[in-house]
Amino acid sequence: MIVRDFIMSNKLISIIVPIYNVEQYLTKCVESLINQTYKNIEIILVDDGSTDNSGIIADRLAKKDARIKIFHKENGGLSDARNYGVNKASSDLIMFIDSDDYYELFAVEYLVRVQERYNSDLVASGLESVNKYNIFKDINIYEKDIDEALYLTKEQALENMFYAKSFSSSACGKLIKKDLLLKYPYPKGKLFEDMATTYKHIHGADRIYSVPIKVYKYFKRDGSIVNSKFNPAYLYIFDIMNDIYKFLNENYRSSSIIRAANVRNVFLSMELGNTMLRANMYNEVKNIQKRILLYKYDFFVNSEVSFKNKLKALMFIISPKFYNNIRKSLLS
Repeated sequence: MIVRDFIMSNKLISIIVPIYNVEQYLTKCVESLINQTYKNIEIILVDDGSTDNSGIIADRLAKKDARIKIFHKENGGLSDARNYGVNKASSDLIMFIDSDDYYELFAVEYLVRVQERYNSDLVASGLESVNKYNIFKDINIYEKDIDEALYLTKEQALENMFYAKSFSSSACGKLIKKDLLLKYPYPKGKLFEDMATTYKHIHGADRIYSVPIKVYKYFKRDGSIVNSKFNPAYLYIFDIMNDIYKFLNENYRSSSIIRAANVRNVFLSMELGNTMLRANMYNEVKNIQKRILLYKYDFFVNSEVSFKNKLKALMFIISPKFYNNIRKSLLS
């Protein structure tokens, strides 16, 4: 049974697209929104002081579709652009997309149908890494796809996010109530804004659902910590984790959630360690090794962590140079 034949409402959905110097990606990103099977959307393009042709391209796209609203502002960073878009949104249900990524054409419809069925405050989908655009042109959402949406308590959702099971901490790939975004805005001028905020959105949501289909496709570019050079600002991730631990201890006092957060801490530490290794900062890497060892029991004696990831962390601890050489050979 195709759900599209049984649409009962047609609520407006706001999709916010922060833009900064993405002239080669922007058109494809916006086209994935224009061509959604769900039509009642407003596309909010926030040009965050781009210095390339992104702003011109955004203006051109806005002339092609009345659902597109374009705003030009001084550069304030990704968090500021997202918060700006939230305040300009007409809907009380919001989605985000980074301007070099894209949504599958059925994405909005799928998340809206789940939201309507279960009256949820937050619907989360997983993210899939891609190296080219490959948008489905004809896809149907079936009743079973709605039935398979999984209800999560706040505690379960937090663990799910920290373990990155069916969704991550990313703002993208989610349909979320506007009031949660207004209550917990993204921190302006800071990196890792998603990790610093999504757990608060989960905490504020009463009904959370995770969907099995990954509707969001993202490109790993050089600008991400996974591929970039070391930047001292990356150390802010440890401040975020400290804030998370404080928040969890104040609101949950759950050993299983803390354990999941410790695992996420190890993964983030290793990502930071990778940037240090690329810069031959072997003395600084020693601090990352010590940090991983703090959580060794929660990480290595944990069925939620794959053998592959345990092996990588073990190599990192024993010999960062050997680990780095293996990693470089696999990436080359």
